[in-house]
Amino acid sequence: MKKLIVIILAIIFIVSSLSFAQSPVDKGTYKIGGGLSYKSYYYKNKELNYYEFSLKPEFYYYLLKNLAIGISTEYLYSKTESGYEYKRIDLAPGIIYNLHYKNIYPFIYCCVCPKFIWNKSINANNTYVKLPYLKVGCGLDIFVSKNISIEPYVYYTFDDISKETSLKNSIGIGIRIATFLH
Repeated sequence: MKKLIVIILAIIFIVSSLSFAQSPVDKGTYKIGGGLSYKSYYYKNKELNYYEFSLKPEFYYYLLKNLAIGISTEYLYSKTESGYEYKRIDLAPGIIYNLHYKNIYPFIYCCVCPKFIWNKSINANNTYVKLPYLKVGCGLDIFVSKNISIEPYVYYTFDDISKETSLKNSIGIGIRIATFLH
C-alpha cells in the first residue's frame, strides 16, 4: 500500500511539473486528485464494531476562472467483527468555486449522487440499493508547489434526499492531494 501511494505521488509530481498554467484555477485547467481514508468504530456492543476503508479519486475541469465542474468518486469498504460486509461506490457530479488569497485558495463545493451499495452478511445474499445524497462542504487548496495542493476540507452530507426525512446525515473532515494541469 505504501509503494502504491509513493508511486501515485511521484506521477502527480512529474505530471504537474510539466504543466505551465498561469493560475491553478484558470479557465481550461484540469484538477486531478484524491485521497485515502481509514476509520475504525468501536461500540459497547461488540457486533457493531467495524472498520472502514475508502479510496476517493476526483476529476474537475475549470469552465471559468475559479469555477469547476467534475466528478468525485468513492469506493468504500467496511466490515464488522460479526462478518457483515458493506461496499459502496459513489459517482458524484459536482461543482467547485475557488477564492484566492496568496498561495491558498479557499473553496466551496456541492455534489449530488446515487450510492451503489452491496451488503453481505453471513446468512444473507448480496443486496443492491441505490440512494441519492447531497454533500456540501468547504476547504482550502494549499499549494506546496506551482501546481500541487494539499486540501484539508470539511463537509456535511444529507443522505437519501429523495425522502421527506433523511435517513442519516453526517459531518466529516478529510484531507486530499491534487494536481492542477493546464
